[in-house]
Amino acid sequence: MSTDLEKIDYSLPQIGKTKWIGLMLTVFFLGIFIYFPITYKMKSILKESLSKIPGCPISYKEIGTEFFFPKLIITDLIVPMSCFNQYGDPITLKKTNLNFRGLSFSPFGPHFMLETSVLKNNISAYLTAGFGSFAINIRENRLDLKNLLKPVEKVKLTGSVLVDALIKVSNGEISDLKVNLISKDLGFPAQSIQGFKLYNLKLNNLLLKAQNNGKSLAIENFIVGDANSPIRSSFKGNIKMNTKNVLMSQVDLKGEAFFSKEFIEKYAFIKILMAKFNKKDDFYQIELKGPLSSPSTETSR
Repeated sequence: MSTDLEKIDYSLPQIGKTKWIGLMLTVFFLGIFIYFPITYKMKSILKESLSKIPGCPISYKEIGTEFFFPKLIITDLIVPMSCFNQYGDPITLKKTNLNFRGLSFSPFGPHFMLETSVLKNNISAYLTAGFGSFAINIRENRLDLKNLLKPVEKVKLTGSVLVDALIKVSNGEISDLKVNLISKDLGFPAQSIQGFKLYNLKLNNLLLKAQNNGKSLAIENFIVGDANSPIRSSFKGNIKMNTKNVLMSQVDLKGEAFFSKEFIEKYAFIKILMAKFNKKDDFYQIELKGPLSSPSTETSR
């Protein structure tokens, strides 16, 4: 028996240095979640971060926790219509899950995978909440435009859009913003916009690529329509953002627009309205300047 005991190997298993570090970090974070008052701390960080979104005071009913798979569960997250410069009933997210993914250093704070549903659209994003700042990273979310734009009564759209976006807010100001929107089935259903009646329009393509450039939002590409669309347009330029009132942001865009023969026949006054603009290969050359809510149009040279 003693001989058998002498043969037992009591040495630690051969585990690489990287695995040991990973194991130690796992134990460390588990210790935090077990012994640290995480609910109170996360409530404090999230409340401070969300309350500093310009013109968008988001609130919630309560935050619960799950420790087995570290998670925060926010019930009745309320987004007021002022976030969209609109009036009306707020958007209420019945349940929002924040699955803990560790710590981030830009901004410094807990890092989560956010999962929720907004106006019948499932949303997933990475959320980092820090003291006085937060960041949201949305990757390849496909959203239904008809349901998503229900709160915005002025315009109706059909189709879906693929969204990639990065938004960073620090001390109540947007410090970083990147947006990439793509659609292949964009459409305008029959509707009236400011007394202008539109029949059903199938525009198909939409591409928007934009990122912040200091105090401005650089529009790298804004393309609507394709070769088969009744309307085609392409614009580039800058929007000087007004974080207190987005609709008062100042637009400075240059581009061109094309109207099909069938569209002009349907709306003869379009030809009269566009007469002041120079044309190049059947495309009207246009500049948009002024507030986002009602920019003025000039011919581009």
